[in-house]
Amino acid sequence: MPALIPDIVATVVALTLAQQLEQTISFGIFVLGAALATLSALAWRRERDRRMAVVAVGYL
Repeated sequence: MPALIPDIVATVVALTLAQQLEQTISFGIFVLGAALATLSALAWRRERDRRMAVVAVGYL
């Protein structure tokens, strides 16, 4: 059993370039969506407009 652990770790850690690119882009989209949701929520707090609440929830 201890001999299998390095093989499993090497398999999990070794990602192809396409997988790394996909993860990086997905994380970037997540961060952008979170930033836009935060800004929309702040705008909603200032304006108290129902449409801004919908936009904030949409980005979230």
